[in-house]
Amino acid sequence: MVLKSEGRRSVKKAAARQIVHEPPTVDPKNVKLSIEVASRMSVAKLSDVKLMILMPVFNDWPALSLLLPSLEHELKTVGLRTGLLLVDDGSTEKLPKSLANLALPSIDSIEVLSLRRNLGHQRAIAVGLAFIEAKHPCDAVVVMDSDGEDNPRDVPRLVKESIANENKKIIFAARARRYRVPP
Repeated sequence: MVLKSEGRRSVKKAAARQIVHEPPTVDPKNVKLSIEVASRMSVAKLSDVKLMILMPVFNDWPALSLLLPSLEHELKTVGLRTGLLLVDDGSTEKLPKSLANLALPSIDSIEVLSLRRNLGHQRAIAVGLAFIEAKHPCDAVVVMDSDGEDNPRDVPRLVKESIANENKKIIFAARARRYRVPP
């Protein structure tokens, strides 16, 4: 799906026409879920997935600094590599320099898309998805919160579910309980 912008409305309408909504699937183990996976291309195995992770961020830099090492651990465990797009939703706090010093070998790139003002969580996700579609073609996109409430263990599980469904569905995770990255 390539969106050509003729203004904000045309992007929203084009995106709405392209998204096929499937009923949410719930993991039998009741894992938490506000992570969404949207995928388009057929992939044979997990290590072959060209993955992007999208995280909207609004002044959550300290929590993100705790979340990324945990995410790195989960990706490394299953041999999954990814790009990371952080959509800075008009944060008033500056991006900490310590974020650049984290050792994250499974994350090929970290890109920060800064919005001029706070648009809200859902709009930041929509902007991020449009940006990924235009600049980072991939097999799957995982959308997760940057505040540590989404469990990084769910990322490989959701990508596996997407592969099992031949990447023809949007996989949604339903939150059973909150998760917090341990300090």
